[in-house]
Formats: sequence, structure tokens, C-alpha cells
Amino acid sequence: MQLTMREAIKLAIRDEMARDPSVVVFGEDVAEAGGVFKVTAGLFEEFGPDRVRDTPIAETAILGAAIGAAARGLRPVVEIMFVEFFGVALDQVVTEAAKMRYLSAGKLPMPIVIRASAGGGLGFGAQHSQTLESWFMNTPGLTVVSPSGPASAYGLLRAAIQSDDPVIFLEPRNLYGAKEEFEPGAGALWPLGQARIAREGNDVTIVSLGQMVRVALGAAEQLGGRISCEVIDLGTVRLWDRATVLQSVARTHRLVLVEENPLTGGWGTDVASVVAGECQSSLRAPITRVTSPDVPVPFGALERVYLSSAEDVVAAVSHLVQTGGLPAPKWAGWTRSRTSPSRSTGEERERRTELAQPLGRYARMLEIRLVEDEAMSLFFEGLISGTMHTCQGQEAIAVGVAAALRATDTVTCTYRGHGHGLALGLTPLAVLAELLGRRDGVLGGKGGSMHLSSPEVGLLPTFAIVGAGIPVSAGAAYASQVLGDDAVAVAIFGDGAANIGAFHEGLNLAAIWRLPVLFICENNLYGEYSRIDKTTPVSDIASRAAAYAMPGVIVDGQDLDGVMAAVGAAVARARAGGGPTLLEMKTYRFAGHSRGDPAKYRPAGELEQWKARDPIALYEHTLLSTKIADDAKLATIRKRVSDQVAAAVAAARASPQPEPGAILEDVTAD
Repeated sequence: MQLTMREAIKLAIRDEMARDPSVVVFGEDVAEAGGVFKVTAGLFEEFGPDRVRDTPIAETAILGAAIGAAARGLRPVVEIMFVEFFGVALDQVVTEAAKMRYLSAGKLPMPIVIRASAGGGLGFGAQHSQTLESWFMNTPGLTVVSPSGPASAYGLLRAAIQSDDPVIFLEPRNLYGAKEEFEPGAGALWPLGQARIAREGNDVTIVSLGQMVRVALGAAEQLGGRISCEVIDLGTVRLWDRATVLQSVARTHRLVLVEENPLTGGWGTDVASVVAGECQSSLRAPITRVTSPDVPVPFGALERVYLSSAEDVVAAVSHLVQTGGLPAPKWAGWTRSRTSPSRSTGEERERRTELAQPLGRYARMLEIRLVEDEAMSLFFEGLISGTMHTCQGQEAIAVGVAAALRATDTVTCTYRGHGHGLALGLTPLAVLAELLGRRDGVLGGKGGSMHLSSPEVGLLPTFAIVGAGIPVSAGAAYASQVLGDDAVAVAIFGDGAANIGAFHEGLNLAAIWRLPVLFICENNLYGEYSRIDKTTPVSDIASRAAAYAMPGVIVDGQDLDGVMAAVGAAVARARAGGGPTLLEMKTYRFAGHSRGDPAKYRPAGELEQWKARDPIALYEHTLLSTKIADDAKLATIRKRVSDQVAAAVAAARASPQPEPGAILEDVTAD
């Protein structure tokens, strides 16, 4: 049977659920939506809402619930979506789940499988492209697994679900569509802790994991008859199969480790240490690690330079065998040359002052809408890597917030941040070029769609982790208190963030310290693919302000003047020492959650109802009814903005790619 890895994972879960009624599945959007990567599609319909259940965006709750359910006899298979999201609830994994058996004197097994997509190759950027096995490598009690394709995913996942210990199951998202012929069933199970020899050879042992196994196999194929490579697929990296690796190295006398991780602290260091100790006298060459450099995973074309390729492995193996010496890392010859653009802060300041006038605010809303529309077109042309979240329909919030702030104030926002960056003063070229991963982007092409930032306009780094900016803004507001500079901090987030710990902790801290900070919730009714009434027990997020002794104000997020008035009042209160305010902006995103999401989860007619309250059309009516402008004037502005955005698109397309050495910049202060 030929299956994609996505289908193989789903089949493994389905077979175990059919075999064992104690197996349950829960996580963000895994039920009705079938998962963000459609790995669990159909399980909800087959096994029902008790055994397949959606959760709020709340990793601490998800993992804590899995521990409690396992303690009572269930076998939870939970999805954390992206491996970086483990960081939100690392305590539940390494302090609780990993130690429950030990702290119960063996009376409590912990049969939990925690699935997460991991790794690079799709251009998701710095916070959605890591592997992070090293987070768990030195935690006794955990098993850490990463498949290399459909057959290994099926066999390892079924074995993981049957295990009585917690298993971290890291799925290389770049391989979800990879196809492979294999026969599923009980005979296809791959026991945890056992490596497999993917290709036999005599001259050198190549050990790898996850999607790098395919890279290693590609290198072995290229080396052909020149060098005979034995390729080992670890499958399980904690605890890894020492016997298979040591036996192979004892025959080949050489070891090359191919990892997706940065050089420092990867799993290969443990393998290298053991092999060096056990096989020191028989090694004919230094143990070699082919890794990525010690930098965050860059966006776009730079990611292809960052990740190890089959050619990189060929070069390392060839050097090792021919010279008996250690090859230099591929980045040894790269130079750090400043490739990010030198943007004009004067232009950004001028753009900010345009918001003081009604027609300037109208033009900026138009600009945001057109940039987002063009961004979608560029994405569907295949020019934008990874994913993207646009804000058509929410322009009044971005412009209204920026218009009510000073240039010295700071803002944190979500990955749906293009509009906020533009409203605060970033140029269309700076945004569009960044989306394309080009040198003229605001971060020189290293950040991409989800990581826009510009301290020059007050925009602190944008986070891809839901709600991450909330406590950061509290800290920025604290700095304002200490410095006495009268600045205000603003945290902008979605309704889904109101269910995570960072929201409650950030609001509580701001309240007890009486910080000059605004918490602005863009409630567009959907946290990713789930409607708010399925994830949140209150209809108004603003009602939660009462628990933290601060005002909670509901605002029509489609009304630009209403947004400005509400933000202005909260800002004045904060500057006067009145403390924080929670503003809930009722709004709607006209597009789906991300990139090509068709948003079929929305009820019929809902989009049309909200489009009838398009914030741009509503503001046009205001401008006309108050005689600030007539139809001809508005048409002139529309033409001017359209021409400017078109010119920015052309300039972004023409902008050069950053040099490889750009990824070595800005990692640390030195």
C-alpha cells in the first residue's frame, strides 16, 4: 500500500484506537477540522466526540489533562501542533509526565504520546522550524522519537501508543506529503529504541534521524561506488540504539552524524561521545558531525542554505575518507556582511504623522487592504515561503491603535501583524520584501511574515507563539515606570490567547504593578480554526478584566473612530498612572486563518454579514457624510494608494536575495 506520511500517521492512530478503547485523541483543532496538517481528519467522525476532542489554545491545559487522563487509565495521543509550543508547557513534560512513574514508586504508568510537527524545509521561520530534541535529551523517563517517512511513522507511532511511558513524537512536517510503499498492520510496528540500517555499506557509517535520513541516503546514492556508506536511521533518539551504531562503526571505522540541529548541543554530541569512548582505538578518522550553524532558523531562501543537504554530506564524507581529517563546516567561509536595508526613519516618522488626519487614516486602511491582497497573490504564485496570516477586515484596529499612540510607545502583536506594522509606519516595500525573504525587507529577509519587527516605529519583535507578547508588553510598561519617560506599551492579541497562561499572568502582573499598558484583544470569533463559543466559556473577553481589577471595554472593531476613542481614553488613563485596561475589539477576518485556508468551518452567510460592515466602507461613509471628502477625492486617494502599493510589489520582486552570511548576523552581541 502506498501512503503519505500524513496518511500513515492517521492510520496508525486509527488502528490503535480500534484496537484499544482507552486510546483518546485531543488537541487544538484535531477533531472537526482534522488538524492543522489534516493528520487526524476523519477520526472525529469514526470515534465520536468523547474520544476525539478539540481543546482551546492552551498547551499547559492540554498536557496537564493528558497526565491526569493517563493516571486514570486512558492512553492519550495529544497534538501540540508545532514543537516550539512545548515551551509554553515544558514543566508538564519534563517535571511532571517524565517523573510520574518515579514519584509514584512505579504505581502510575504514563502512556502518553505527545505529537508535534518539527523541523525546517517549508520556510516557516525562526519560531516554527526547529527540531528541539535537545530539550528532552537529558530528561530521564521520556522517550523521544522522530520518523523518516511513512513506514517508520506508522510503525513507530503504533509502538509509541502501546508504550507505558511518555513519548515525544516529532514529525518532520516537510515529509507529511512524502509517499512510500509499505504494508500496514501489526507486523509493521517498529519497536522503540531500535535503530534500523536503511542502507548497508563498508567504508563509513552515517547515522541520522527524521528528515535528515533521506538527506543521508541521497548522499550515499551520490557517492555510489566511490565510497560505500552504511546509513542508520535511529528512529528513537532517546534512548538511542547503541548496539546497532557501535557494531556498524566497528566494521566501517568511520562515523558521520547528520543532524538538522545547530552544531552546539545536538543529539549527535551524545552519539559521538559514546562512539569515541567505545571505538577510539579502531577509528581511522575523526568523528564528523554535519549540522546547521549555531543561528536561529532563517526564513525563505536562507533556510535552504541553513539546512544540511545531500551535497553537504557528500563533501564531508569525501573529505573524511580521502584525507582522514575533519572537514570544515560549510559556513566556515561565509562572511558577516550587513545586508539588511538602511531604512529611512524620517520616512517612517512622516508616515506616522499622516494618521493625524482623517484622509491619512483612510489611505492607510486602503494600503493595508491592498498589501494583504497582494501578499495573498504572491503566496499563491509560490513566491512566499511557509505560511502567512492576513488581516483583511481588521484594518480599523491597526490604524486606530497607531493613530492614538505616540512614536515613543511600544507595541507587541501576533503573527497576523502586517497591518499593525504598516499602520505604525513600516513601508509597503519593507513589509512585502520581508514576506518574499528579500534584502529590502524590514529584517533583511530573515524573519518573514510572522516575525515583522521594527523598534524604530515602536513595533517590538512579533511572535509566532500565541499570546507571547502579552507579558513582554507588561515588561516594556514596567521600563516606562522606571525610566519615567511617559511611554505606554500595547499588547495586541487574538481571542484564542485569552485562554492561555500568559494572558492571565500578564494581566495580573500589570494590575498589581499598576503598569501603563493596554491589552487589546482582536476578537475575530475564531482561534485558528475553532469558533470562540467552542473554546471559551464567556461570550465577552472583556469580562475577564474584572478578575484583575482593571476596566474591560468592548469596542466595535469595525469603527475606526470608535477604536481611536477607546484606545485614546485607555492611553490617557495609563499615562496618568491609572494602570492597565483590557479592550476587546469585536472584528472579523475576511480571509481564513492562514494562507490557503478556505475557512469552510464558518457558518453560511457569516462572512457576508461581516463584509456588510467592512471597516473601509464604513469609514468612507463617515468621510462623505461629514463632508470631509467627496467621491472624487476618495477616488483620487484610492488611485494613489493603489499605484504606490503596485510600485512596492514591483520593487519587492526586484529586491535581491540576502547573502548566506546574513544568517550569521545578529545572533549575539559580539
